[in-house]
Amino acid sequence: MLIAALALLTVGVLFHGAAFVLESLMWGRPTTRRLFGVHSDDAVAATRVLAVNQGVYNLVLAAITTAGVVLLIGDPGSTVGATLALAGGAAMAIAGIALLITSRRAWQAALLQASPPAIGCTLLVSPLVTAST
Repeated sequence: MLIAALALLTVGVLFHGAAFVLESLMWGRPTTRRLFGVHSDDAVAATRVLAVNQGVYNLVLAAITTAGVVLLIGDPGSTVGATLALAGGAAMAIAGIALLITSRRAWQAALLQASPPAIGCTLLVSPLVTAST
């Protein structure tokens, strides 16, 4: 179950890493503009600071989760690793839910953002819950 949890959390890391690249490094490019529905030059300029900030936020989530995954690979019983993986994964899932609530047209991106880390977190904590009962 740990391997599946770490794999799903890694999918979340990859999603958020890609989001960082798109939002912080490639915001004005035509492909990114189409993907996010930002068509005019004025809209790109007006949203650039927000996009960069959001991209860095995504990078931080990916970094926290990556640290947890790496620690758990090295020591499957690592409390620090589990805490970091769960904190990052839960934040990713919550952000995906917020996207779904605020932008119904982005439902596919929201599910891709939220589902893998949410399932990964569930798989990560399920042995802990079972052990405590």
